[in-house]
Amino acid sequence: MDGVTYHETTSHHRERMSGGRMDRATQPFPFKRYPDSLERLALPRESGFPAMTMAEALASPEALSQPLSVDRLARLLSLTCGLTASVGTIYLRSNPSAGALYPVETYVALPSGWDAAGDDPGGVFHYDPGDHALTRLRRGDGAAYAATMCRLPEGAGPPAAVFLFTTIFHRTAWKYGNRGYRYVLLDAGHVAENLLLACRAEHLGAAWVTEFADTAANSLLGVDTTREVCMGLAAVYQGQRPDTAPPAQPRGLEPIEDRQVMAEASRTAEGEPDYPMIQEIHEAGNQDKAMAMRPGPILDAEALGLDALETAMLPGAAGLFAGRPMPSLAETILSRRSMRGFLPQQPDSHTANALLRLVCERLEGGGSEPDRTVATLVAMDGGEDGTGLYVLNRKAGSLTRVRTLAERYPDGYLRNGVADACLGQGWLKRAGLIFFFVTDVARLEAELGPRGYRRAGLLAGRLGERVYVGAKALGMGACGVGAFFDGELAAVLGMESPKAAGSGGRILYAVAAGPCKTR
Repeated sequence: MDGVTYHETTSHHRERMSGGRMDRATQPFPFKRYPDSLERLALPRESGFPAMTMAEALASPEALSQPLSVDRLARLLSLTCGLTASVGTIYLRSNPSAGALYPVETYVALPSGWDAAGDDPGGVFHYDPGDHALTRLRRGDGAAYAATMCRLPEGAGPPAAVFLFTTIFHRTAWKYGNRGYRYVLLDAGHVAENLLLACRAEHLGAAWVTEFADTAANSLLGVDTTREVCMGLAAVYQGQRPDTAPPAQPRGLEPIEDRQVMAEASRTAEGEPDYPMIQEIHEAGNQDKAMAMRPGPILDAEALGLDALETAMLPGAAGLFAGRPMPSLAETILSRRSMRGFLPQQPDSHTANALLRLVCERLEGGGSEPDRTVATLVAMDGGEDGTGLYVLNRKAGSLTRVRTLAERYPDGYLRNGVADACLGQGWLKRAGLIFFFVTDVARLEAELGPRGYRRAGLLAGRLGERVYVGAKALGMGACGVGAFFDGELAAVLGMESPKAAGSGGRILYAVAAGPCKTR
């Protein structure tokens, strides 16, 4: 199955929705459980989080000489996907998740003797956010082994750690059915972006890797690939990246003795069903070896067939954030919640531009260039011209206004149309800004192959997390929307129904932001 077929098959229509049954008998358990015989390492409770704000973290030097201590690792994991609150049987985490189902599992591969304060043999670990602890799955130089399956940036040396993010299909598909594969990609992007932001605050270098060898990564973790698969990796460095290549061969990583027992930990409920369509679309994007990340298509207004009107540059970051009080990045991430109680007021232009800047700044892919295979559209107040739709050029830091159906109707129609196409969710009408993350699935696959769909979904999740965290940092709220009538929403945004099936702009994700009621 290719991405075009999958995306079209799982699109929502008024006469046909793509959802799950939510069978209570197979409700997924929220935490991964390993045998008690495996070694557990309790992590220190969080302390000493960096005081720098999100804007300062994005502007700071990427890496200084900071060792990856146990305390620093604990802070990184807490900000990446740690527990932040509980509501009954729902355990909220630092990352947003569709339906609060949290399909992402986080692993970390560490080198031997990684903790300068101790004599840890290193290995491959699973992070349990419920207990804030690591479960050792394998002993040995896990970071070196993981580095052999990553296509690390040129000149990169052996990493201090490699974080691996998997998703468990059933956690999300239990509620959302086959459309759930879209959501697990977004969720993995949320978690990855939290880690990358946290690394900047800790002065640790980090490289996001999507072009890894799937079979090797899944085998390293011992997961059951019919239920759980690796989606992306992040190599983390301490100090400046040395100008040496990673080791050609891994050193001394012990094997998994009982792979069947290890794989059983990927099961989240007795009798959980298989998801052949999800397994098929994921398998279509698998690759046997690590590859360099190709640039891919640049999606802008012209590429999406949008009628461009005028372009304006965003103000510089220095002017937008100088003297603006903001909480620390750590406080921002740990206190973030999905919020829909938008107030019927627009953020001032200074605040709106500040949020747009936070979405643009330093969001690199596998290299120094921003990945532009996903376009960012923003519905926002346009001053005297009323509500407008803009294409955000994340590289140039500019906004291009484009023509939509709203041009033929009074101000407010755009938000009304968006809310109606998003399953009638009226709270969207009050949002100050609504971000839409869009790709051309057919063109993406033509240029990047079947792996392109996975990459676009992960990038949309990273961008969505930028909106979530940026809005919170600026005293606003945000809420993501993954469910909408796909064709109707595209039409509202001016992307007319394409002549060829699957061609043209396709919306992956929407995130609304703006002033919100305080809880």
